[in-house]
Amino acid sequence: EYNDIFRNARDTFDKEMAKRDIMIDNISKKLMIMNYANEFIENNRHLKDFCVFMALKNANDDKEWTGWNKTDYDEEILFGWRFIQYEFFTQWQKIKEYANSKGIGIIGDIPIYVSFDSSDVYFNKQLFLMNDENKLTHVAGVPPDYFAEDGQLWGNPLYDWDAMEKENYA
Repeated sequence: EYNDIFRNARDTFDKEMAKRDIMIDNISKKLMIMNYANEFIENNRHLKDFCVFMALKNANDDKEWTGWNKTDYDEEILFGWRFIQYEFFTQWQKIKEYANSKGIGIIGDIPIYVSFDSSDVYFNKQLFLMNDENKLTHVAGVPPDYFAEDGQLWGNPLYDWDAMEKENYA
């Protein structure tokens, strides 16, 4: 009778230890990914700025940054954005390597202008044509032409090329 009790206790213990080992392994993998994601973001200033900007935007009810009144953000939201960026770049690198291994080159179209409501402008106001009240003094567009009789007003902030030159366009 005691043998059955001890055997059942040992079996239960072994099963619980196996569950514990799986849980510890899963936690270890998650911590490793978190560390990789954080290290990846910390080594890329623009991505770091973007993630902080998005966490701040969330804390301020997704308002345009000129209407923000909160400077604190939720660390979990920040990590969520860091993880998304890490995963995107990790997956993108794998896709690009695969395509390149098959002799396929990938090219893309990079917009020259950024949005006013962006981490680029928020963290680098000095690099855009803005006044002291964070209002744009000039915006992007094109003059009238064959396609648009009245021209086009895109509204994107223009770069302050002189300020950028002083910072070596970094």
